[in-house]
Formats: sequence, structure tokens, C-alpha cells
Amino acid sequence: FFFSSRRRHTRCSGVSWARRCVQETGQILTIIFSAFDFWTVKNITGRLLVGLRWWSKVKSNGEQNWIYECKLDESKLNQVDKTFFWGGQLIFTGVWLVIGISNLIGFRLTVAFFNGFIIALLGSNLSLIHIS
Repeated sequence: FFFSSRRRHTRCSGVSWARRCVQETGQILTIIFSAFDFWTVKNITGRLLVGLRWWSKVKSNGEQNWIYECKLDESKLNQVDKTFFWGGQLIFTGVWLVIGISNLIGFRLTVAFFNGFIIALLGSNLSLIHIS
């Protein structure tokens, strides 16, 4: 009666559920914060620090057109701000690449998928380095 099927592994299943819940919440928060970081870099810090602005416009025929703008007078840009902005972009993209590769090597494919999403957001901002 002590090892009845109703009482079996209740503690283990509760701990497993809590760990899974915390892990999923962490992944969701990471994606939300990464999307916010992408928007901030694209719309605020990119414009203020290096004078970049870009967006997508859909034409009436359904074709997507990307529009990129940069400050024409780069003498007004602070070189320290420019170095800080692009250095931060490169460093954090590299950090997420290392994390993503380690997750692929460890066969944590779900987490690696989330890392790929974050790397795609960072890479899209980093793709503008040749413009500024």
C-alpha cells in the first residue's frame, strides 16, 4: 500500500515539471529580450550612434523592397560611438554563435533553434556594417 501507483513519482514529476517550466520561461524571455534588443539597435542606437536607418516596404505588386539610409556627413559621427556600436554588435554575435555551436554539439536542438533565431536578428543588424 505504501508504493501504490497513485503516489508513485509525484515528487519527481513535480520537480521535472518545475524545471521544464523554468527552462521554457527562460527561452521565451530570451526571445522577447532579443527582439527588443533588435528593435532598439535598429531604430534607436543605430540611428544615434552611427546614423543608420533601415526598413522594409512592400510594393503594390507584393515585392518587398529594403530601404537603407545612413548619414551623408560622417564627420558629425563620433568615432568612439561608431567603434563601440560595431564592436558590441560583433562581440555579442560571436558570443551567441559560440553558445549556438555548443548547443548543437550537445544535441540541445530546441535551444539551438532559439540561438539561431537570436543570431539571425543580430546578423541582420550586423549586415549593415559595410554601409556606415
